[in-house]
Order: sequence, then structure tokens, then C-alpha cells
Amino acid sequence: MKTFLFLILLILLNACGSSPKVQEQPEFSPDIEKEFSYIENSDFEVVKPANFQLENDIHPGVDDEGIPAQETIAVLPDSQIEKASMADDPLTRIISYCYQRNFQKSAQEIDKNYKKYLKHPAFWNTVGNCFMLQKKPRAALLYYNKAREVKIDYAPSISNIGVVYAMKNQLQKALAAFERASQIRPGSLVPRLNATSVYLKYHQYEKAISLLIPFANRFSKSRALNEILATAYLLKGEFSTSVKYYKRMDRDIFKKSLAGINYGLALGMSGEKSDALDILEKMDAAFLNKYEKYYAKVKEFLKQ
Repeated sequence: MKTFLFLILLILLNACGSSPKVQEQPEFSPDIEKEFSYIENSDFEVVKPANFQLENDIHPGVDDEGIPAQETIAVLPDSQIEKASMADDPLTRIISYCYQRNFQKSAQEIDKNYKKYLKHPAFWNTVGNCFMLQKKPRAALLYYNKAREVKIDYAPSISNIGVVYAMKNQLQKALAAFERASQIRPGSLVPRLNATSVYLKYHQYEKAISLLIPFANRFSKSRALNEILATAYLLKGEFSTSVKYYKRMDRDIFKKSLAGINYGLALGMSGEKSDALDILEKMDAAFLNKYEKYYAKVKEFLKQ
């Protein structure tokens, strides 16, 4: 019986081999082809893992905010984040898509590059950041820990673990994580920014100032640093110093930011009420819905 089946199989194969050629019909509909067009057979090729080098642990070509932007593109305006999706660096592309909330595109980039970056902590940290942007901190934490499996003292993931702690209101643990990240990478601004955000939430402006002042000149173009220092000095009552840091920022930022109201208040307290009212008048009305009462109080004060 087995011999019989084997002979039938041979006959069928020979018949296929000797049959005249016919025009091939597409196996899949155009819609199906389009849906899966991003998938390449390269998924099954052997990929040489990329070596991790600390000096390259940045977003190359992203420098509109100086080094802070290379550490995190979160500090960039939307137009620059969109531009970053065209970067040569895959990790920059991935996080750019995530900040644009294009998670399908970021997932495709992750799937395309994960074999190459298996031993690269920045890759797993980036994946974690994408989950954070989807408001999935538990999933993000898994990938931050994965990054630390690759490199135990990987500062960006330690700082991000601090952010997860802060979200859970475990602030002492959060601050400990930020401090540890700063110790590992003393020149990094991001863990300090994270820590000062916690301090300002509880009006501990002196601690916020002491953390950032040593970096103020080096990162003079950083919106995040300037806004935090301006807010800290506003809370401290040193209004002219607060205005100095607000003036380092692009004026367009004030149209759709709480910083606009605070800047107006700092100007008013410094005796520059005309400029303060000009800032408030130019703010986006749609944005103000969220801070309507605060805006109204500051404006009323400035008109006295």
C-alpha cells in the first residue's frame, strides 16, 4: 500500500513538472497584500546584535534642546518629534512614533529591529517608554527591568522606574531612583528634572533650585529646565529671577501652557504689568478652559 501511494506521488510530481506553463494568478488579494506590506522576509534572517556603547546612548541628530533632547525627545515641540520619525536611528524612530501616538507604526519598528537590539538596554528602555505613553506603567516596568537585565546600572531605566514610583505616589522610592540615576550618570539632566518635579509639587523649591542651578548655563536652551527654575523662583518670591528664566523660553510656548499664566504673574509681580497682560491676552482660549479660574484671578490682579 505504501509503495502504491509512493508511486502515485511520483506520478503527480512528474505530471506537475511536465505540464505546460500557465499564467500565474495572484495568491492574495490586493487588500491583503497592502495590509501586510510592511512585513519582510528579513524577519527570518540571522541578524548580528548591535553592540551597546554608552557614548552613543542618545538620539543622534536630535539636538534642538541640546543634550536634554538627546536624552529624551519629550522636550521637543510636536513638529520636531514628527521630524524625528525620519531619523536614521531606529530607536529615535520608535520613540518618535510613540510620542505621536502612532503605536501601530512603533510596534512595526520594534518588531523589525528587536533582534538587532536584544543586548541593547536603550532598546528595552524605549519599548518601556512606549508603554508608559499608552498609560500602561506595569508593562513599562517589565521592559525597564529588562533593560537592567542587560545592564544593571543603566541610568535611563532607573530614572524611569522612579517615574513609575512617582505615579504610584511612592515618592521616597521615586527620589531614591532619580538620585541613583544621577550618581551613575552625573551629567544627565533628565533624572534631576524628574526629581525637581516631585519637589515642586510639594513647594520644596529650594531643593529644586539646588538640583538644577549647576546645570542652568550648560542647558540654557532647555525648556524644561528654564520652566522649572522659573516656577521655583516664582514660589520663592524672587520674581525678577523667575522672569529671567521665563525669558529664555520661546514666547509661543506661553500660548498653550500653564507657564504662560505663571509668566504673566511673575511679570506683574516684577512691575511689568503691561507685558504681563500682553502675555495673557495672547493665550489660546481653548487651552484656558483647564485653568480658567487661575487665569481669571491672575488677570484680575494685574488690572488692579
